[in-house]
Amino acid sequence: MQTYRDHDALNRLASTENVLGLHTLVAERVSEEAFTEIDDWASLLHVVVMDRDDTPQALEQQLGFTVLHNRWNGLANDHPDFTPSWDALEVYEYWYVLTFILSDDGFGIVVFMPRGIPHALALLCDRYAHEGHPR
Repeated sequence: MQTYRDHDALNRLASTENVLGLHTLVAERVSEEAFTEIDDWASLLHVVVMDRDDTPQALEQQLGFTVLHNRWNGLANDHPDFTPSWDALEVYEYWYVLTFILSDDGFGIVVFMPRGIPHALALLCDRYAHEGHPR
C-alpha cells in the first residue's frame, strides 16, 4: 500500500504511466477545477493506492477508521441497516475508487483499490456497485 500526501508525490503518481490506467484516474482528480486555484492541493487530498495483497485491516490502519463498519453508527456491513462510510464509490475496469470526505473544509482521502481482490471490502464494493449507493 502506498500513500501520497504531498504535492510532488501526487504529481509523480499522476504522471507515471501504469498499465492499469491508475495515472489517468489520478490525473483526472488533481486537474479538476477545484484544485486549480489552490497552491498545494495536497492539503485537501491524500491518495492511498492498495496493492492486490493488502487487506481491509491494513487500509483501516492507514486511514485511522473502519471501512467494513459504518464509522458513525458502528453497524457492520452484514447488518440490514448498514450504509457504507464512503462519500463516493466509482468503478472502473481495473479499479474501485472510494472517496472519503473527512472535514468541512473538503479534506478527503481517495482510495484506489484493484478490482478482483477476494476480500470483504471488494465484495462490499461489488455489492454497492451493482445495487447503487443508498444515500
